[in-house]
Amino acid sequence: MDLRGSKQYVSRFWTPLTIEANGQVVSCNFGCDEEVAEDAPLCVIPTQAVEVVEDPAATLEKPNVMTPWLDLLTAAGAKILLMRGRFFDNLGELAENLKSGVDSFEMWQRRVDGVVDHALDRGLGRAGKIVFMGSSRHGFAVLYGAARNPKIDAAVVIGPVIWWPWLREFQGMDENPLIQRHDLYGLIDRLPPRPTQVQMGYDDRRIGQRHNERLGSLLAQAYESKGVAGKFLRTPMEIPGHSGGPPMRVNETVVTFLRSHGFLR
Repeated sequence: MDLRGSKQYVSRFWTPLTIEANGQVVSCNFGCDEEVAEDAPLCVIPTQAVEVVEDPAATLEKPNVMTPWLDLLTAAGAKILLMRGRFFDNLGELAENLKSGVDSFEMWQRRVDGVVDHALDRGLGRAGKIVFMGSSRHGFAVLYGAARNPKIDAAVVIGPVIWWPWLREFQGMDENPLIQRHDLYGLIDRLPPRPTQVQMGYDDRRIGQRHNERLGSLLAQAYESKGVAGKFLRTPMEIPGHSGGPPMRVNETVVTFLRSHGFLR
């Protein structure tokens, strides 16, 4: 994919920010220019890639699906807010924190809430147009954060971690009280009626295909039971999952999804 004309590589498109968020200092980078409409959606994307947050224009290949997402979203007229994820940066460290009783999930939520409040208070984004997006570990973080924050208006995830003990870093932690307390399955009913897109592979062994199937089924049921079945989209990918990037057709469905629900013109 030739991205030489992409806004993500234009330095003046980005404005580095440091946000005070409920006692935390969060490194962010805001992407917007004069061509972006005032009512454009603000796509908030957490990442463990510190160098991307610090200088996205200088980072040619960004992790996971961020490179095509940023290209497609900025071309479609979206605003971007990259944020340092921190609490999900290192999975081994996250597992050790949970074992020692450190509630990283609650600290993550305070981080999310503070960043969203800052974006709305400072006019970076508008109420009704906040989109939370992430993949893998930050796919979990996005679904979890959106479920607990009603100011987030839509969620888009790819290959989200669903049940932490399935991952090798968390094996044997099925009975961990913090993992049980913050079980993603228990938050599904709090996502509707907000539009949610979940992209899943057909044999994702990293996060467990049976968890993929269960999450997709429970989300579909939750949206259908509230009469908003059309606001949930499960997008299958022609890859097993966690095994390389999805085809561009799948990436492009993000823009189509946001456009169909009125977030993009």
